[in-house]
This record gives sequence, C-alpha cells and structure tokens, in this order.
Amino acid sequence: METIYNEKIVVGDFISSSECSKYHLIESQINSTPLKVFLSNSSYYSYINREEAIKLELKSHPLLIVSHESCKNQLGIAYICLANVEILGIQQQLLLRITNNEKLNMFGNEIKHVFNLKIHSKHFTIKENPQLYKKGYQTFERLLKQNGLTRNDLISIKDLDNL
Repeated sequence: METIYNEKIVVGDFISSSECSKYHLIESQINSTPLKVFLSNSSYYSYINREEAIKLELKSHPLLIVSHESCKNQLGIAYICLANVEILGIQQQLLLRITNNEKLNMFGNEIKHVFNLKIHSKHFTIKENPQLYKKGYQTFERLLKQNGLTRNDLISIKDLDNL
C-alpha cells in the first residue's frame, strides 16, 4: 500500500529583487538566528561570510576546506559546515561554505532541491515535503569520516585561522 502525503505549499515574498532577477533577497534563519540571504542562480553552493558564521556559532575544521572562485574570478578557499536552515517555517540541514567575502550571504541553486523551492516573478514557493532531504547531512558525515574526524573535533569558525 502506498502512503500519500498531503503536500503543503508555502508562499514567500522577496524582500527585494534585482532588475535582471539574478538575485532575490529573502528572510531565513540559520541555527535559529534570523539572516537575510540572497537566492542566486549563478552558483550551486551556498555561502556565508566569516563574520556572520561567527555570530551564528558555526563550526568546521581545517581539514574541511574547499577551493572556490570568488565573484572577482579569484581562487579562494572556504570552510565547509553543516547548519540548520529555516525558510517560511520549514527547516532543513544545508552545507554552507564560509568565506572571507564580507558581502556574501547567498543560497545557491542547491537550495531549490533542498526546499523544493520555485522562484516566480514576485514571490517564491516552497513545497513542504515530509521526507527530509538528507544529502547535506550525509555529505558532511562522509567528509568527517574521510578525514578521520567526529563532530567533537569541530572548531568554532572564530577560532579557525582567517581564510
């Protein structure tokens, strides 16, 4: 017997949008702290700047770094961390990249999969799904295991070296 879930669609308004609709500013919560974040079509990954990551008490490890291309086409590095992200009352776990770019608080295209998010001209919708999207959590656990780490080994971003 197949179980059928009633899907709930939640509608949210953008705080602001760019003229070309490349970026939309939305309200979110990361680890229960309100944060305005851009939705971007130009990146798959989600980024939070170091100062915000410190305020949000995010944790990572020197072994959990990746390279990334900055908006000025310069190569940089970013710490990887896992955070609880809430949009319109729906919460999921998401991998975030922590960078030194003070202007960068952005959810990439991955957020569309995580939250079943669809962007419309003046608003966005999230389709609530009782099946949690676990890719971010599973990827983070795999990264920990590959590097011989546990969650107890994670260090506050403020205690990690500047990138």
